Amino acid sequence: MVSKRGDKREAVAQRPYRVDEVPFDEYYGDQHLRAAIDALADGDRGPFTEIYPTRPWSAFVDRRVAANVPLDVLRGWAESQPSAWTQSIYAEGLVHAAWEVRGRAFAKQVDANDWKPFADLLTEADTVARRAVALYPESPMPWRPMINVAKGLSLGIDECRARFMQLHARSPFDPDGCNRMLQALCQKWGGSHDEMFGFARWVVQSSAPNSPARGVISQAHFEYAVAGSDDPARYLARLGTAEEQVTAVEGLLLEPTADPEVVEALNWFAYTVVPIDTASSRVSRRVFSLLVDRPAEYPWIQLPWESRIRSPRRDTSVRSPPLASPGLVELVSPRVSRPR
Repeated sequence: MVSKRGDKREAVAQRPYRVDEVPFDEYYGDQHLRAAIDALADGDRGPFTEIYPTRPWSAFVDRRVAANVPLDVLRGWAESQPSAWTQSIYAEGLVHAAWEVRGRAFAKQVDANDWKPFADLLTEADTVARRAVALYPESPMPWRPMINVAKGLSLGIDECRARFMQLHARSPFDPDGCNRMLQALCQKWGGSHDEMFGFARWVVQSSAPNSPARGVISQAHFEYAVAGSDDPARYLARLGTAEEQVTAVEGLLLEPTADPEVVEALNWFAYTVVPIDTASSRVSRRVFSLLVDRPAEYPWIQLPWESRIRSPRRDTSVRSPPLASPGLVELVSPRVSRPR
């Protein structure tokens, strides 16, 4: 059995900032959902079965279940009460377990002994997801983990794209699916910067103005900054980099929201955009006021381009977007001049 319980605070405790001051809550304050998933992890399906229909953010909930419920529990549920959801979340759990084995390092840094169990878990996930597709052809759910399977097994960009389009046909501009497809198109996974930006810009241009999927443009700029730029801080401080993200995110700022997929998109914007002009500073202030005290573990636990993550109570001398709550982390980028 692969255990997937444990407090995420233990993982981030090793990071160079104080967890007690900047806690990450993967449930964004939804304590009822947290309690229901904890009960599910212990084998009690009742609380989760009751609460799940009241949470419309299926992919958000599914990822929390996959990360915190043991595989044997998910397998037992999928076998005893087969449905599009139980089959898909079991596949999602297998994908999560595979990456727990492999780790998040680059391929050349992965232990040679970890490749076989990684591939075995992904292959099993693919089998489970394909079974769900056959039984529940209208459901978008199994196609989400299938994108990650194709990426992890190096089945190629075309296969990843084909699986994404199957998801897109059932759930247009699915935020979680768009995030997965963007990652599959990154250079580090065999794609290219052009393919990655082409996809992100297609999402922004074609999705609704308030679609959380538009957050992929910030992810694309982050990936390019750390993998394709000689000077990440300078790249992110370019006016064009900020302008493109401001345009993409404005539709998400019309009213406060509890939708965690919007929160995740806003976290990426807050993390990536360097306020360098009136527009980007104005939107950054609005983003932070909506996020309040809901920092996401990703992307904030990543520390590229020698940025520092700190509590604003410790240093108020650096110019940065004002925060609505001292509990929210801020990104303090090195001061750089804007390229001409």
